[in-house]
Amino acid sequence: VLTPGSGNVGIGTTGPGYSLDIFNSANNAMRLNTSNTAGTRLEIARSGTTYTYFGAGGSILGTGNNDDTALIAWTSRDLRLGAGAAETVTLKSGGNVGIGTTAPLTKLEVQGTASASNLLTIGSLQVAGGASVAYSRFGTNTTGYSGSLSSTNDLLISGDLEVDGRLFLDGNASSTANFEVSGYASPS
Repeated sequence: VLTPGSGNVGIGTTGPGYSLDIFNSANNAMRLNTSNTAGTRLEIARSGTTYTYFGAGGSILGTGNNDDTALIAWTSRDLRLGAGAAETVTLKSGGNVGIGTTAPLTKLEVQGTASASNLLTIGSLQVAGGASVAYSRFGTNTTGYSGSLSSTNDLLISGDLEVDGRLFLDGNASSTANFEVSGYASPS
């Protein structure tokens, strides 16, 4: 419907309130289709300057001119970001973020090498393993001393430990296997 005098065009409505007003009670109100292998893109612009892109086959959403960008997966779907043909970042609907994994078990899970110039943790630190425990750990084993290792200040090391400096133990030390000292050991 073309509304004379206003210049508004309506599809599926007899009273268009905008330059192009499309209404459809079905899920799919509009479709852009192209045979171009780069995909279809809808640009939203102001005074000839493109601000937002919506598309398929290219970028899903992008903004320009220093405006904020919002990318939202509606309902309980995951948000997936990728480069090339590979999915690289997954934001699960429950809030977990995975880099290099599509099934993160914690708030942030990185599969592969990660680095940080400073790492501050509030709570326990889990290095390796998939499930969280109350204590900090390096490796995938769980403690056999749950009465002793039960808080974020406690540490379990699943593999070997080498100390190339001095080691101070301010509490009791016990060993269920050999305890080897090369050099001098003294009780306090």
